[in-house]
Amino acid sequence: MIRDYIILLSWLCTVSGKEGYFWHISDIHYDPSYSIQGNGNGRCWNTKNSADIGHTRLNDKMPSAGIYGHYNCDSSWLLIESAAKVMKANPADGIEFVLWTGDALSRHESITEEYRLQYLKNITDLLSHTFTGQFVFPVLGHEDIGLNYSQIANLWSNWLPDEALVTFRENGYYTIEQRSKNYQIISLNTNLWLAANTGIDNRMPSQRAVGSSASVTLAAASPVISDADPANQWHWFGSTLNKARKKGKISR
Repeated sequence: MIRDYIILLSWLCTVSGKEGYFWHISDIHYDPSYSIQGNGNGRCWNTKNSADIGHTRLNDKMPSAGIYGHYNCDSSWLLIESAAKVMKANPADGIEFVLWTGDALSRHESITEEYRLQYLKNITDLLSHTFTGQFVFPVLGHEDIGLNYSQIANLWSNWLPDEALVTFRENGYYTIEQRSKNYQIISLNTNLWLAANTGIDNRMPSQRAVGSSASVTLAAASPVISDADPANQWHWFGSTLNKARKKGKISR
């Protein structure tokens, strides 16, 4: 659930000396199967007519899920939509940007690539309409994999400039230089280091960008080794930091 993951953080711009703010949104975990008729001790799915997942069915002795969610379950659309409305209705003065740090999709829902893309698009559209006047910097979470980078880049193309889309389409990471604010956003793709025993990395081979000549070096059945540099990310990161340092940029 979103719970306290949507927080308003203050930050100090050392160059201008002015106090500013940004929104940090993380771990939305949207579950399209969430139902108020679901069991709050389970996954909050309505499985009354289902032969499987019997422990999630609701009976008189089990707590029902709430309209806006339940602490033990992933997020309903009403909860996500409500949180977006609150942020839109209560904008703080000086909002500079929005950090969206991934895990938009459910931990439990086993869905096809087509539906994963649609659900991620729904959340992207909601945030686009919520933050029409702010920069949104999206980051991939480990629950967001299962789609290739080009598909996600198409969803986020209104937020990411062309130079950022080049590296994102290839490897899922990017940097954006805010010239007027003298800071630089760097987004890493930590999914490249998912260990083989996470139960998630079997979706990693589909991360390869359509039409890309670069292949992701993390295989589904291979553990990550400590000195590996999948997709050349560490090298790119170091080079990006050195360039920012020479320009006197503050990296975020």
